[in-house]
Amino acid sequence: MTSRPQPDRPPTPAPPIKKGDDPTPTKPKDSDPYVFTPVKPSSTKPLKDKPKKTDDTQVADANAAAQADAARKMSRAISGLTTTLGKDKPVQIGTSSDTAADNANYSDIVYSTYFAAWHPPASLTDEAAAVTVRVTISRNGQVTHHEIITPSGNSSMDRSIELTLDNVMSIAPFPDNSKDLERSYSIKFNLSAKKSM
Repeated sequence: MTSRPQPDRPPTPAPPIKKGDDPTPTKPKDSDPYVFTPVKPSSTKPLKDKPKKTDDTQVADANAAAQADAARKMSRAISGLTTTLGKDKPVQIGTSSDTAADNANYSDIVYSTYFAAWHPPASLTDEAAAVTVRVTISRNGQVTHHEIITPSGNSSMDRSIELTLDNVMSIAPFPDNSKDLERSYSIKFNLSAKKSM
């Protein structure tokens, strides 16, 4: 039995495109593992978190705060001495080519350095007992000479002042604009002045 050739059938026409239909191919389903769907980041979420302070930064902040606090305390102490002691403030001996403001500021530094270093004996109760000393300081801040000019007559107080003079070997250098090679100061120590600090 011989087969008869089949007549050629015309191709099946595509369904007509209706108004509103999208002629582009359909997108693959979400389940397709090869589909990449970009996700836009939320505009409200910050891109970077705020950096946290490291231990070094915290230590530096603590040191800066401590230094600022110490500077405020020293400033208050010097202001208190200036107003309460008046004539007992150290007096520069001799002439100076520097300005009065620079001399006054440096005098405060000298005065506060020596009073901070003085530890009065526990047995000292006479607040009026006083020891006057003279110190000479070179422009780099080194103490080149010191002596007691007027002792108090109280041996324990006089000895404590001698120890203070021996322990203070340098002060801050003179201001940068200073032309002095050295300066001498007279300092009067007494218990009331020490307590005011």
